[in-house]
Amino acid sequence: MVYLIQDANFLINIFNEKLADEMTSAGVPTQFLCVGSKHCEKLCRRFLPAKRFYNAIYPYLNMQITKHQIKKIIKPGDVFIIYESANTISQFSDCGVHKLIRRLGGKVVSLIPDAWHLSFPNLQKGIECR
Repeated sequence: MVYLIQDANFLINIFNEKLADEMTSAGVPTQFLCVGSKHCEKLCRRFLPAKRFYNAIYPYLNMQITKHQIKKIIKPGDVFIIYESANTISQFSDCGVHKLIRRLGGKVVSLIPDAWHLSFPNLQKGIECR
């Protein structure tokens, strides 16, 4: 099974159900997953007004939620195509989902937007880990 993964808080829909359906009809069983939690983001914004704390804590919490969601479905041989957002690629998320998928026998394909390492130097470590 191929899973198209996108952070629930990402504003642009790169992946969607229609793409997954088209891939399935072309012979590649595919499922779209919106992972993470919009509620977590809202709570962190409310209780962590300092941007510095928010930028450190929210990606970590969102990654924990995502790991829990993915752990329920993964089987050896599954392929996870992850569209990396600032939340999933943050140095504070520590590639947690990627490590979990590999440990449970899955494969990971990271799609990283062009030149993020140039535009956002604080994401450099997360990009290098991938």
